[in-house]
Amino acid sequence: MRTRAVVGVTAALILLVGGSAAGQMHHAGPDGDPSGAQREQVWWVPMQDSGKTLYLETTVYRPQGAGPFPLVIINHGSPREARVRRDKARIRFFEQSRWFVYQGYAVVIPMRRGYGGSDGKWAESYGTCNNPNYVRGGLSTAADINAVVRYFKQQSFVDRNRLLLVGHSAGGFGSIAFASRNPPGVIGVVNFAGGRGSVDTNTVCTEQRLIEAMGHFGQTARIPSIWLYAENDLKMFPKLAQRMFDAYRQGGAPADFFETRSFRHDGHTTFSDWDGSGIWIPLVSNFMAGLPAR
Repeated sequence: MRTRAVVGVTAALILLVGGSAAGQMHHAGPDGDPSGAQREQVWWVPMQDSGKTLYLETTVYRPQGAGPFPLVIINHGSPREARVRRDKARIRFFEQSRWFVYQGYAVVIPMRRGYGGSDGKWAESYGTCNNPNYVRGGLSTAADINAVVRYFKQQSFVDRNRLLLVGHSAGGFGSIAFASRNPPGVIGVVNFAGGRGSVDTNTVCTEQRLIEAMGHFGQTARIPSIWLYAENDLKMFPKLAQRMFDAYRQGGAPADFFETRSFRHDGHTTFSDWDGSGIWIPLVSNFMAGLPAR
């Protein structure tokens, strides 16, 4: 009996520590009360993965009032190192979100599978560097975005007909992939330095495959988008970015491309570093002003 008791306690501890990965420690919806002027709150968003319900750790900001508000979904990038993905703290994009809240939008920032406190294993692999499948990787990211969109369209504070996707790096690439399916209610995409496959400065695995993936998404995408890439981006460098955009537009997708001025030592951080906001806010403001009101 003593042995069984010890085993039982050990199993309980394992459950307590490992429950997040198994999806047993969370429930769908808000966790705690809103705080601060932007009503910051953590929510757990359910998604299905291989017959299991997983929960994505998601930051929510809202204007004052009951809404419904148009919604911005900000999709984060992906570190090169696998360990950093899981160790990463909840991404808040606090200042960027505050700007969107001041424009009258609610904001959600999901941590996708395999990142931060979210359940599940990392699902965004594109395979090997010499034979990458970027379409598959992008659609895997899109699956997480889809779960978030579907969930928040059910919330009373969200205007389900006015959703704006904002993505940085891998999150931008995933946002473009998701938009290629023309989901109802999504009215626009802001793509900050979107792409995959960066392994070193100005080095991307099999660039042509990435260009072809963007061309693939552009064949069906009919949601307007704006693409912003800095002239000193060391991961998605301008020459490659322009070729990706050209392939995307060739399929008929409505989009505008802007090569923005250099920012710090690597323009890939123009969005993630709030000090770069003076570069992108005028461009994004103009884009948002042209989106449908309803």
